[in-house]
Amino acid sequence: MADLFQILGTLVLFAAGLDRVLLASMVRSFRVVPPGSFPLAASTGVAHALVPMLSGSFFAALELAAPVLAATVLVDLSIALLGKLSPQFPVISLTIPLKTMLGFALLVGSLALWPRFIEARFSSLLDAAERMISLGGRG
Repeated sequence: MADLFQILGTLVLFAAGLDRVLLASMVRSFRVVPPGSFPLAASTGVAHALVPMLSGSFFAALELAAPVLAATVLVDLSIALLGKLSPQFPVISLTIPLKTMLGFALLVGSLALWPRFIEARFSSLLDAAERMISLGGRG
């Protein structure tokens, strides 16, 4: 399953045209800081640029996972209510398949929105990385 998600992520990257953006960003970084000239000691400017970049990545991951997490909580609540209303009903055997089907349905349903979402986040992440490289290149 992990291989499928990795291939799917790579396809979304290519479909959004982010491979060209990534290569252009690498070329710009080599112009700012030629290979072999980046100082190994982390300056304060690099550290200050790194924190918003990493927190933005974490927030983007939460934004992608939020619909599935919310649906899972709703399934848990409804199964718990069903278990209270009908104690003879086998709710344990229903919980995992319902969560799995609903999670996949939400992922497939939101798949059309992913390229734009990932492109926007990826572009801002690359801009932040370029700022960090230019700060580190100055000393």
